[in-house]
Amino acid sequence: MIYGPPGTGKSFIGSLIAKAIHDHSEEKILVVCYTHYALDQFLEELLDLDIPEFDIVRLGSPAKATPRTQPLSLKEMRQSVKLNQDQWRMLNLRKDLVREECRNLQEAFRAFSEANASKSDIMEHLEFKMDGPPFFEAFRVPEEENNMVRVGKRGRAVDPFYLLDRWYRGKDAGMYKRRIEVAFKEVWQMKAESRMEAMNNWRSEMLQERVARLHEAGTVYNASLNQIQAIYMEKDLQVIRRKRIIGCTTTAATKYVQALQSISPGVLVVEEAGEILESHVLTALGPETKQLILIGDHKQLRPKVHHDLSFRRIKEAGEYCSQSW
Repeated sequence: MIYGPPGTGKSFIGSLIAKAIHDHSEEKILVVCYTHYALDQFLEELLDLDIPEFDIVRLGSPAKATPRTQPLSLKEMRQSVKLNQDQWRMLNLRKDLVREECRNLQEAFRAFSEANASKSDIMEHLEFKMDGPPFFEAFRVPEEENNMVRVGKRGRAVDPFYLLDRWYRGKDAGMYKRRIEVAFKEVWQMKAESRMEAMNNWRSEMLQERVARLHEAGTVYNASLNQIQAIYMEKDLQVIRRKRIIGCTTTAATKYVQALQSISPGVLVVEEAGEILESHVLTALGPETKQLILIGDHKQLRPKVHHDLSFRRIKEAGEYCSQSW
């Protein structure tokens, strides 16, 4: 642990230690900082100590790097790594699957976003409903013989949902009373309250089906995206495995946690340790970590937790829900 007031050379001592470990061991070193500024400053000190650039990689956005550390960024280095033929074949296959799964997800979301189920949707739901009375058969308008068309009031053809509409409004089967009500007494003898309750239950079941379909489509879509990301991540791993020193912010350490765990750095150097939460340090630790070096000033800046912001958002969301209800 290296601590003390500003200007006492804490970072310089840390860079000397990293230099000694680099020159006299084979351990990989992970440098974690809270800010991009501190990360670039530490990496530049390592360069000043004659650690070669090809031994260092900087994770995170290159746009926030200094002109001197920008060539060390992972984004710059991954361009030199090419995917092999099998990886390209798998990548193209996954991209085709993602396009299809994206269309399925959009269709599932469209169905979910529709506020009310149409009559056609209700009939389709009843057609495949296995339990309860035979509602679908009771609501299906019979076909006329010899391709005749039955007409109702004003000479208009009978609507396909004629029976469903009359049943929902608490009426009898109308012009089909003798043919339908006799065959499906259990359905047409239901009271108006029971009919309303049944209709609400069907709509609830349909909504649950749409939610399940949306969840399944989203899960499948995310899984395919993760597989594509894993193929691209292999390029990053090829770069990171070649490096002795990996530098990143706490945000980048969280983003690349799987890659960092796979290379298992033996040494972890934490700059601005007083500003970093313990959870971030634990995330950066790997199973093969042998040494932890903390650099900072515990009497200056403390870790930043946006508690007030989070609480305010929760409170506003609660007020919104209360107003909505």
